[in-house]
Amino acid sequence: MEQVKALIVGGGRAGLAVRHEVTGSGVEHAVLERGRSGQSWRDLATWLGLDDAGYV
Repeated sequence: MEQVKALIVGGGRAGLAVRHEVTGSGVEHAVLERGRSGQSWRDLATWLGLDDAGYV
């Protein structure tokens, strides 16, 4: 069984933000998620758009 220093429960927006911070600090970690990591954000992002005149 693999051992890690940090266990992040949930792979939604908050869990992925924590993962980013933990990765930056070099701590061994794992993310537990029921489904696909970040899926709630992917579902939400379908209606998000970039509102930037330079983008068009």
